[in-house]
Amino acid sequence: MIKNNSNENILVINSNDNIELELESDLLLYDNNKKEMFIKKEKKIKTINISIVFAILFFGEVARGIIIPTINYYSILVGGTATTLGMVISAFSAGRFLATIVLGYFSKFDTYKNIFNISMVLCIIGSLWYSFSYIDQGNPFIGQSSLVISRFVLGFGAGTLSTARSFLADITIPSERTTWIALSSALQFLGFAVSPIIGSLLSYIPPFSIDEVIKIDSITLPGWFLTFQNFILLLMIIFYFQNPTLNQLASNNNNMINSSSDLNLNKKNNKSGSNNNSDNEQDDFEIESSSLKSSGGDGDGGDGGGGGDSSTTQLLLNQQSSNNSKQQQQQQQNQSIYRILYNNKRIFINLIIFIILNFFIRAILGIYETLGSTFYSKLDTSINSSTNSGYFFGSMGFLGIVLLLVISWLCKKELLHDYWILCFGNLIITIGCFATMVHQLSWTRFVFGYICIWGIGFTLAQTVVVSMFSKILSNTIGNASQGTLIGIITASGSLGRVIGPLFSGLLYNENDLLPLFSFAFALSLIILFSSILMIPKDILKIKYLNHNDNNNNEYNEENYNLIK
Repeated sequence: MIKNNSNENILVINSNDNIELELESDLLLYDNNKKEMFIKKEKKIKTINISIVFAILFFGEVARGIIIPTINYYSILVGGTATTLGMVISAFSAGRFLATIVLGYFSKFDTYKNIFNISMVLCIIGSLWYSFSYIDQGNPFIGQSSLVISRFVLGFGAGTLSTARSFLADITIPSERTTWIALSSALQFLGFAVSPIIGSLLSYIPPFSIDEVIKIDSITLPGWFLTFQNFILLLMIIFYFQNPTLNQLASNNNNMINSSSDLNLNKKNNKSGSNNNSDNEQDDFEIESSSLKSSGGDGDGGDGGGGGDSSTTQLLLNQQSSNNSKQQQQQQQNQSIYRILYNNKRIFINLIIFIILNFFIRAILGIYETLGSTFYSKLDTSINSSTNSGYFFGSMGFLGIVLLLVISWLCKKELLHDYWILCFGNLIITIGCFATMVHQLSWTRFVFGYICIWGIGFTLAQTVVVSMFSKILSNTIGNASQGTLIGIITASGSLGRVIGPLFSGLLYNENDLLPLFSFAFALSLIILFSSILMIPKDILKIKYLNHNDNNNNEYNEENYNLIK
């Protein structure tokens, strides 16, 4: 005999197995329903978070290219020269390069939400600064410095690539991680492709001023657009973005789904050792819910208490311990890279080759990107020159997107080897640079050269240069140990995007373009002969280069011997 909450005596027949089975069945159904609701909520949060991160990456690239149609006019407005223009373009890349290191480092110690908030605030500051750089108080140096510094600050705020990819790696399972990261790269490329067109469309807004101080016209509108856009992103991060907790990590969600039977078994065992009254069941529900719904990025569960709480907390602790052990194993593997480079000279040589390739490929693009609007404005003397230039350079970006889709299809069908894509892309870049080697550009040479360099050659070469090196490493030292080396390759490309515009401004002479284009042609010859003569031909024997990552193990041993 036991008493209920109304102190009424109730007879309980402990030997009735049917009643116990019904209770257990109801409990399992109740727990499964809670799990299903929880998983749906987690998927919704994950979708919102990824959408916001993709928007950050997309508009980070828009911030780079939106000024292409008008930056030449802004530089002239503040009394700048071609050197100033080169510094302005270079400053954005320098800010992004530095931010990739700094923000990537602090992402290990701070929450993603705080880092993204800080980056958006810096983007707003840089955009507003850019919009007011024309106010130089009669001193051209102030205006020119403001223009350069504003782009550096904006570039630093937009340098969230490493943080964004770290976030994607945290909330996605390995089987879907490659897809999400590839999609993020495609969105970045799309952002840079459409950004000149956005800059051209802004020129249709009639110019006006506020109190004769705040001027809003085609030159300053890119800054105002970025200010408004980054402010909207900041609000989205503040109100909708949630830091991934331990429960929100995709690997943990997967483990929770797979181990649902174990969790139910633990609950049954815990409940068998406790009182079967409604109060205990309510406690278990409340404590478990508080641990599963914890937010704010700390990943804390609830306090120890009821039976359901102990099983859930223990599960989460086991998952966290598993993740920590994987991270420690990853760090140990990364630390052994230097020993691998010392022992395997071929890997070291490949690293140097691909650093040279990625650096000079992006340096050449930086040269032509910096002076593109300048060349276009000299050839197009119409009143809509700045607007037309945005459409022209935007079309180069869309041509690149089409080529990316073609390359992806060819590689999946194994119809074309990565090596030949790289060599052909470098050859097209060399042809484009050679076509522009004149004292003064004509329309024909300008259009042909930029299609070859910007629209075709750069797209082909930069698409495969990093992935090709990554696949080579996968067949030698494995996937888990290549993060540092890929980081070095990527950093070399970022430095090329910084150095190229600087040389472009220093070598530019409007009366004689031959020295500038001769320098670019020399760089193109370096990448062409490096890809043809220095990359080991054994790479052509590696079938895995055009296979997906799921088939690594089948080829690793054979391909290691080929490379070695």
